[in-house]
Amino acid sequence: MVKRFNDQSKKLILHVYEYFRKQSIEKTDQKVTEEMIVSQTAEVLKISTRSLYRLKKPTKSDSEFRASMSKKIKELKTKINPIMRSSIREIVYKMCAEKKHLTMKSLHSRFMEENPDFKCCVKSIHTWVRQIGFKFRKDDNRKFLMERPCIQIKRRHFLRQYLHHKRMQLYQPVVLDETWVFSKGGNRKSWQDGSMATTSKKTGDGCRYIVLHAGNEDGFVENAGLIFKSTTRSGDYHDNMNRKNFENWFKTELIPKLEEPSLIIMDNASYHSGLQEEISIKSWTKKKMKEWLQKKNVTFSVSDMKDQIWKIVSCNLPEKVYHLDQYAEEHGHSVLRLPPYHCHFNAIEMVWSECQRFYHEEIIKTRSTVDDVLKIWNMAIKKVSAEHWKNYVAQTEKVINAAWETEKKIDVIDVEPMIINTNGDSDSDSSDFDSDNCEDENM
Repeated sequence: MVKRFNDQSKKLILHVYEYFRKQSIEKTDQKVTEEMIVSQTAEVLKISTRSLYRLKKPTKSDSEFRASMSKKIKELKTKINPIMRSSIREIVYKMCAEKKHLTMKSLHSRFMEENPDFKCCVKSIHTWVRQIGFKFRKDDNRKFLMERPCIQIKRRHFLRQYLHHKRMQLYQPVVLDETWVFSKGGNRKSWQDGSMATTSKKTGDGCRYIVLHAGNEDGFVENAGLIFKSTTRSGDYHDNMNRKNFENWFKTELIPKLEEPSLIIMDNASYHSGLQEEISIKSWTKKKMKEWLQKKNVTFSVSDMKDQIWKIVSCNLPEKVYHLDQYAEEHGHSVLRLPPYHCHFNAIEMVWSECQRFYHEEIIKTRSTVDDVLKIWNMAIKKVSAEHWKNYVAQTEKVINAAWETEKKIDVIDVEPMIINTNGDSDSDSSDFDSDNCEDENM
């Protein structure tokens, strides 16, 4: 690589060259060429004539040179082989599993302990950690829940099934979900400077409307949307939907509108996951468990206590069969459920964001009547073009592919689980006997 002089060195060399050049001009008795001046300067400063010729040309300053340094050179300076990458990743996972406080300094110390022959500084570790894909973020309880062992199993099942269907191309993926809008809009923030000119009184959100729709990379499924007024005042819009309403929409509005075999992707809400057959759960009374065993013709002792009865029940639990899965299969479709807390695997979430932005901008210009809400929302639906849908689906698939690659890396390393579920069983119950809790899977 060509030696580079800093700004101060360049200035000094050119000053010396200029000094000898002025002296040659004063000597009128003999002819002095440019080559002689360059040779003399190079000899005094112990540099090559080639370097001096290069410095005489316009060159970039140090700051300009650093800014224009090629990406290739930067990568060479922080290059690390795949083995060391895996070593750093494994050390990070181990330190997390050991509940160690992870900083670049502590990671560097641990790395040097395990790789004493490899010399590097803390800054290099920081660069490599970012290259591997780690980011310094605030801890999130939702992320903690996502990494519970039972959720990891469901996530891997979803990723494996989705990618399998994608390769086989037997079904067209169709995503569905619910959202909500308020008749007076949902904007709760505005630009203010503290004066009355930018301060306005909030008159309330108005009535809440529940929206249900489905779509794929070609756009929304035509005429499959549902919007209705909320009848409850709870903070969760899921309280306005139940198994009966959803299954009625699924059978009468969605399935008839699907023109080709589809892979229907939806979340694991209880009203999405009604069971074909009622299955006993641990929160049932002993009497109800006994009745369930009698229906299954399973023998038990009358004197058995509830824990003994449950042990018999848990040994005879059948595989869960969801009602909508079976209905979809009868009509040539397949259903795939998202793992809990993984709404980012559903492309329609980004579609809802675009629809709601348009709705909030337009609804405040109206009187917020029922007709206004329906009109503006239908306009918002039509505003999302097939091209936007295609982009959202492609972006979601990138997230899914990245998640699968991460799962494969974690599986190769095979560290001990970092999150331990101390709650042995679930005491939750569901009015539709369709609760899909993690503990039931492990029994």
